[in-house]
Amino acid sequence: KVYAHRVKVCAGAMIGRAVALACQAGKRGAPAELCEEDVERFGDDLLLLRLMESKRNKVRYLARRVWTRDFYASAFSATLSKNPYVVRDSPLNPQPEEMEQRLCERIGLRITTREGREELERRIIKETKLRFLEIIAHLPPKPPGFRRLRRVLFDAGSGILEGEPSVDEFLAEIRRRHVQLWTLSVFSSSREPGVISHVAAAVQKVTGLKNELPVKRLPITGGLFP
Repeated sequence: KVYAHRVKVCAGAMIGRAVALACQAGKRGAPAELCEEDVERFGDDLLLLRLMESKRNKVRYLARRVWTRDFYASAFSATLSKNPYVVRDSPLNPQPEEMEQRLCERIGLRITTREGREELERRIIKETKLRFLEIIAHLPPKPPGFRRLRRVLFDAGSGILEGEPSVDEFLAEIRRRHVQLWTLSVFSSSREPGVISHVAAAVQKVTGLKNELPVKRLPITGGLFP
Protein backbone atom coordinates (compact mmCIF):
# COMPACT_ATOMS: atom_id res chain seq x y z
CA LYS A 1 0.00 0.00 0.00
CA VAL A 2 2.93 2.35 0.69
CA TYR A 3 4.27 1.78 -2.81
CA ALA A 4 0.85 2.52 -4.30
CA HIS A 5 -0.10 5.63 -2.28
CA ARG A 6 -0.91 8.31 -4.85
CA VAL A 7 0.86 11.15 -3.01
CA LYS A 8 4.03 9.07 -2.72
CA VAL A 9 3.85 8.04 -6.38
CA CYS A 10 3.19 11.62 -7.50
CA ALA A 11 6.04 13.07 -5.42
CA GLY A 12 8.39 10.41 -6.79
CA ALA A 13 7.31 11.15 -10.36
CA MET A 14 7.83 14.90 -9.91
CA ILE A 15 11.24 14.49 -8.29
CA GLY A 16 12.22 11.91 -10.89
CA ARG A 17 11.39 14.32 -13.70
CA ALA A 18 13.29 17.16 -12.01
CA VAL A 19 16.33 14.90 -11.58
CA ALA A 20 16.16 13.77 -15.21
CA LEU A 21 16.08 17.39 -16.38
CA ALA A 22 18.97 18.33 -14.08
CA CYS A 23 21.05 15.39 -15.33
CA GLN A 24 20.70 16.45 -18.97
CA ALA A 25 23.16 18.74 -20.70
CA GLY A 26 21.71 22.21 -21.03
CA LYS A 27 21.24 24.43 -24.04
CA ARG A 28 24.30 25.82 -25.79
CA GLY A 29 26.52 23.14 -24.31
CA ALA A 30 25.84 23.91 -20.64
CA PRO A 31 26.96 20.95 -18.47
CA ALA A 32 24.52 18.80 -16.52
CA GLU A 33 23.85 20.00 -12.99
CA LEU A 34 23.68 16.52 -11.46
CA CYS A 35 24.99 13.04 -12.23
CA GLU A 36 23.81 9.60 -11.12
CA GLU A 37 26.51 9.47 -8.42
CA ASP A 38 25.18 12.70 -6.90
CA VAL A 39 21.64 11.35 -6.80
CA GLU A 40 22.77 8.14 -5.08
CA ARG A 41 24.97 10.01 -2.61
CA PHE A 42 22.49 12.69 -1.52
CA GLY A 43 19.72 12.02 0.94
CA ASP A 44 16.15 12.98 0.01
CA ASP A 45 16.23 16.41 1.69
CA LEU A 46 19.63 17.39 0.29
CA LEU A 47 18.64 16.26 -3.19
CA LEU A 48 15.47 18.33 -3.06
CA LEU A 49 17.41 21.37 -1.82
CA ARG A 50 19.91 20.99 -4.67
CA LEU A 51 17.06 20.78 -7.16
CA MET A 52 15.45 23.92 -5.73
CA GLU A 53 18.78 25.75 -6.21
CA SER A 54 18.94 24.72 -9.87
CA LYS A 55 19.54 27.41 -12.50
CA ARG A 56 16.91 25.72 -14.66
CA ASN A 57 13.37 27.03 -14.26
CA LYS A 58 11.61 23.73 -14.88
CA VAL A 59 13.76 21.90 -12.32
CA ARG A 60 13.15 24.58 -9.67
CA TYR A 61 9.43 24.62 -10.45
CA LEU A 62 8.99 20.88 -9.83
CA ALA A 63 11.24 20.80 -6.75
CA ARG A 64 9.53 23.75 -5.09
CA ARG A 65 6.09 22.29 -5.67
CA VAL A 66 7.21 19.07 -3.95
CA TRP A 67 8.86 21.01 -1.10
CA THR A 68 5.66 22.99 -0.46
CA ARG A 69 3.54 19.84 -0.91
CA ASP A 70 1.79 21.40 -3.89
CA PHE A 71 1.58 18.09 -5.68
CA TYR A 72 0.16 17.51 -9.14
CA ALA A 73 -3.38 16.13 -9.28
CA SER A 74 -4.06 12.49 -10.17
CA ALA A 75 -5.86 12.40 -13.51
CA PHE A 76 -5.46 8.79 -14.61
CA SER A 77 -4.59 5.45 -13.02
CA ALA A 78 -4.67 1.99 -14.60
CA THR A 79 -3.49 -1.18 -12.85
CA LEU A 80 -1.90 -3.28 -15.57
CA SER A 81 -2.95 -6.63 -14.07
CA LYS A 82 -6.61 -5.56 -14.23
CA ASN A 83 -6.50 -5.06 -17.99
CA PRO A 84 -7.70 -8.22 -19.78
CA TYR A 85 -5.60 -7.53 -22.86
CA VAL A 86 -2.35 -7.07 -20.91
CA VAL A 87 -2.76 -10.32 -18.90
CA ARG A 88 -4.54 -12.31 -21.62
CA ASP A 89 -2.21 -15.33 -21.51
CA SER A 90 -1.88 -15.66 -17.73
CA PRO A 91 -4.70 -13.86 -15.87
CA LEU A 92 -4.22 -15.83 -12.63
CA ASN A 93 -0.43 -15.50 -12.50
CA PRO A 94 0.57 -12.54 -14.68
CA GLN A 95 4.24 -12.36 -15.62
CA PRO A 96 5.78 -8.87 -15.82
CA GLU A 97 7.72 -9.63 -18.99
CA GLU A 98 4.59 -10.83 -20.83
CA MET A 99 2.58 -7.89 -19.49
CA GLU A 100 5.18 -5.42 -20.72
CA GLN A 101 5.14 -6.99 -24.18
CA ARG A 102 1.33 -6.92 -24.38
CA LEU A 103 1.26 -3.31 -23.23
CA CYS A 104 3.84 -2.40 -25.88
CA GLU A 105 1.76 -4.09 -28.56
CA ARG A 106 -1.42 -2.33 -27.44
CA ILE A 107 0.00 1.19 -27.20
CA GLY A 108 2.78 0.90 -29.74
CA LEU A 109 5.27 2.17 -27.16
CA ARG A 110 7.51 0.61 -24.53
CA ILE A 111 6.34 2.94 -21.79
CA THR A 112 8.35 1.15 -19.10
CA THR A 113 11.34 3.10 -20.48
CA ARG A 114 11.97 6.82 -20.03
CA GLU A 115 11.92 7.37 -23.78
CA GLY A 116 8.59 5.54 -24.08
CA ARG A 117 6.98 7.58 -21.30
CA GLU A 118 8.21 10.82 -22.85
CA GLU A 119 6.69 9.81 -26.20
CA LEU A 120 3.43 8.91 -24.41
CA GLU A 121 3.42 12.39 -22.86
CA ARG A 122 3.97 13.95 -26.29
CA ARG A 123 0.96 12.07 -27.65
CA ILE A 124 -1.20 13.17 -24.71
CA ILE A 125 0.00 16.75 -25.10
CA LYS A 126 -0.88 16.64 -28.79
CA GLU A 127 -4.34 15.33 -27.93
CA THR A 128 -4.99 17.87 -25.16
CA LYS A 129 -3.12 20.90 -26.56
CA LEU A 130 -1.28 21.24 -23.25
CA ARG A 131 2.38 22.13 -22.71
CA PHE A 132 5.50 20.34 -21.49
CA LEU A 133 5.37 19.47 -17.76
CA GLU A 134 1.66 20.23 -17.51
CA ILE A 135 1.30 16.44 -17.34
CA ILE A 136 3.65 13.74 -16.06
CA ALA A 137 3.24 10.05 -16.94
CA HIS A 138 4.66 7.53 -14.48
CA LEU A 139 5.15 3.77 -14.75
CA PRO A 140 7.92 1.93 -12.88
CA PRO A 141 10.17 -0.25 -15.10
CA LYS A 142 9.12 -3.27 -13.00
CA PRO A 143 6.45 -3.99 -10.36
CA PRO A 144 7.49 -1.84 -7.37
CA GLY A 145 9.32 -3.36 -4.43
CA PHE A 146 9.79 -6.95 -5.62
CA ARG A 147 13.49 -6.77 -6.44
CA ARG A 148 14.26 -5.03 -3.15
CA LEU A 149 12.33 -7.65 -1.19
CA ARG A 150 14.21 -10.40 -2.99
CA ARG A 151 17.56 -8.86 -2.06
CA VAL A 152 16.54 -8.64 1.59
CA LEU A 153 15.29 -12.24 1.67
CA PHE A 154 18.44 -13.74 0.20
CA ASP A 155 20.96 -11.42 1.79
CA ALA A 156 24.05 -13.21 3.04
CA GLY A 157 23.38 -14.25 6.62
CA SER A 158 19.60 -14.37 6.30
CA GLY A 159 19.68 -18.17 6.35
CA ILE A 160 17.04 -18.34 3.62
CA LEU A 161 17.91 -20.50 0.63
CA GLU A 162 16.44 -19.80 -2.77
CA GLY A 163 15.05 -22.89 -4.47
CA GLU A 164 13.32 -24.44 -1.45
CA PRO A 165 9.66 -25.22 -2.33
CA SER A 166 8.24 -23.27 0.63
CA VAL A 167 10.40 -20.25 -0.19
CA ASP A 168 9.52 -20.33 -3.88
CA GLU A 169 5.80 -20.58 -3.06
CA PHE A 170 6.13 -17.63 -0.69
CA LEU A 171 8.00 -15.59 -3.32
CA ALA A 172 5.40 -16.43 -5.96
CA GLU A 173 2.64 -15.05 -3.74
CA ILE A 174 4.67 -11.93 -2.98
CA ARG A 175 5.36 -11.53 -6.69
CA ARG A 176 1.64 -11.71 -7.50
CA ARG A 177 0.86 -9.03 -4.92
CA HIS A 178 3.57 -6.72 -6.17
CA VAL A 179 2.51 -7.21 -9.79
CA GLN A 180 -0.93 -5.96 -8.71
CA LEU A 181 0.72 -2.66 -7.72
CA TRP A 182 2.14 -2.07 -11.21
CA THR A 183 0.19 0.98 -12.30
CA LEU A 184 0.34 3.57 -15.06
CA SER A 185 -0.35 6.98 -13.52
CA VAL A 186 -0.75 10.35 -15.22
CA PHE A 187 -0.69 13.55 -13.18
CA SER A 188 -1.89 17.05 -14.07
CA SER A 189 -0.22 20.26 -12.87
CA SER A 190 -3.69 21.84 -12.74
CA ARG A 191 -6.32 20.88 -10.16
CA GLU A 192 -9.15 22.37 -12.21
CA PRO A 193 -11.73 19.55 -12.59
CA GLY A 194 -12.31 20.28 -16.26
CA VAL A 195 -8.59 20.03 -17.05
CA ILE A 196 -8.25 16.79 -15.09
CA SER A 197 -11.17 15.20 -16.96
CA HIS A 198 -9.70 16.47 -20.24
CA VAL A 199 -6.36 14.81 -19.47
CA ALA A 200 -8.03 11.59 -18.29
CA ALA A 201 -10.06 11.27 -21.50
CA ALA A 202 -6.95 11.87 -23.62
CA VAL A 203 -4.90 9.21 -21.80
CA GLN A 204 -7.68 6.66 -22.16
CA LYS A 205 -7.93 7.43 -25.88
CA VAL A 206 -4.15 7.21 -26.44
CA THR A 207 -3.55 4.04 -24.39
CA GLY A 208 -6.83 2.16 -24.65
CA LEU A 209 -6.62 1.50 -20.90
CA LYS A 210 -9.53 2.17 -18.55
CA ASN A 211 -9.17 4.89 -15.94
CA GLU A 212 -9.76 3.55 -12.42
CA LEU A 213 -10.14 7.02 -10.91
CA PRO A 214 -13.65 8.48 -10.53
CA VAL A 215 -13.04 11.35 -12.96
CA LYS A 216 -16.20 12.84 -14.45
CA ARG A 217 -16.18 14.37 -17.91
CA LEU A 218 -16.48 18.11 -17.24
CA PRO A 219 -16.06 21.21 -19.37
CA ILE A 220 -12.92 23.31 -18.96
CA THR A 221 -13.69 26.69 -17.39
CA GLY A 222 -11.36 29.65 -17.59
CA GLY A 223 -8.94 28.16 -20.13
CA LEU A 224 -6.43 25.37 -19.69
CA PHE A 225 -3.56 26.82 -17.69
CA PRO A 226 -2.51 30.31 -16.63
